[in-house]
Amino acid sequence: MSEEKDPVWDALMAPETTTAPRKREAVFENSSTLKEARYDSLLQTLTVSFKTSPGVYSYFEVPSDVANTFLSSAGDGSSAGKYFIKYIKNNYPFKRIS
Repeated sequence: MSEEKDPVWDALMAPETTTAPRKREAVFENSSTLKEARYDSLLQTLTVSFKTSPGVYSYFEVPSDVANTFLSSAGDGSSAGKYFIKYIKNNYPFKRIS
């Protein structure tokens, strides 16, 4: 009897590689709306908290390139809030998690 491989379980248990970290986070010090965000590339989940409203929201099925551009905007002076509204807010399923 052969065991079936579970790629999600295998990926969760595998050590992180040095080339592409699985999780990234950013703090939006210069944003009037955004507080912080975290991205899990394996689960393609972006979790965002806001300065202007209570609660934390998870956005699902967010591609790595979209999330990484968003997280990078935290420190480069570009408008993270505008990027969030244009490319993330109404484009991916989400759920309030707290």
